[in-house]
This record gives sequence, structure tokens and C-alpha cells, in this order.
Amino acid sequence: KEKIKEKMFDTSCTQPDNVACGLLGPQTTAPTDVVSLSLEEFLSKLDLAEYHSKFEASGIVDVEGLLRMPEDDLDAFNLRKLEKRKLLHHLQKARGGEPAPTSSNKTADDTNLCGAA
Repeated sequence: KEKIKEKMFDTSCTQPDNVACGLLGPQTTAPTDVVSLSLEEFLSKLDLAEYHSKFEASGIVDVEGLLRMPEDDLDAFNLRKLEKRKLLHHLQKARGGEPAPTSSNKTADDTNLCGAA
């Protein structure tokens, strides 16, 4: 049981040679490879599949859409605090360590899909 508990809560991401770790488990692929997953697969791996339909209804149909979404816009989806932190953590890893865009630095091409000002 202790071994399972260690693996489940390992979010240190200190593996050498760009080996991703954490909730998605050890992976030898680059963190940006999450964009090859469908939105449903990505959310399922994070135990957030229940939000798939909400994201799709708002026009977020792939992981790329999540990567472009400002952090503030996630509030419209009513994720619990720890769920939001987990999602932001894995999205930041997929961006190569870059934080989520903020509403104030969106480009002209970005669309506010959640209706927040």
C-alpha cells in the first residue's frame, strides 16, 4: 500500500533527462506530447473526465485549446480547488514550464470562450 501511495502522490517531476513524472506516471516523452492526446483522454488521465462535456460546450475541443486558455477562464467550469491546481500543473508542464496566459496578455486571436470579461 505504501508503494502505491508514493506513486499516486508523486508530483515532484525531478526525473533526469526530461522524463515526465507525477500523476500521469513516468513517461519518456516530452511533456508537450499531451497535445497528441484527445481532450477526453487527457482529462481522463487526470481523473477530470467529468468536465469533458463542459469544455466541449464552451468550444474547447482539444488539449491545444486548454493550453491557450487563460487561467482565470477556468473558474467558469467550477473545478474544485485541487482539480484546478492539478490541471494547471499538467498544462504548465505541457507548455514547457510556461504559466497559463492571463486575461490581460491575450492576443487578438484569442477568444474568451467562457464569457468572462
